[in-house]
Amino acid sequence: MSSSHAPSRASIAHPVQWLSNGSYSTFLDAYGSGGSHWRGQAVARWHENPLGHAWGSYVFLRDEHSGETWSATSLPCGGEANEFAVDFGEGSVHVVRRHGTLESVLDVAVDGDRDVELRRVTLTNHGDRPRTLALTS
Repeated sequence: MSSSHAPSRASIAHPVQWLSNGSYSTFLDAYGSGGSHWRGQAVARWHENPLGHAWGSYVFLRDEHSGETWSATSLPCGGEANEFAVDFGEGSVHVVRRHGTLESVLDVAVDGDRDVELRRVTLTNHGDRPRTLALTS
């Protein structure tokens, strides 16, 4: 799925990508919400809520100069993005979000040999001033 803007929060039916190696699995929807399981046990909190979707593991970004905070996905915070796209690939999820002059790319995958979820964040500053950011997951 690819989109030029964040999906509508009122939408009940939305795509979900499952990533698994057989004993560890994670799932994400187009908003960035989802959960993780290891051998049948919940690893990351998740609660089925078709209207709010705001449950899961998130990456938060904070501009240390302005104090502004947003997430690398459309949920749970940060308002409208200048650009937003989600690609559900074979074995991974790729989320691109542009917030002002800062672009974040979040890649999520599950290792095929080990029971571990991999999350990589790549940041690009398209502005003309240096940025100091804090990332929290």
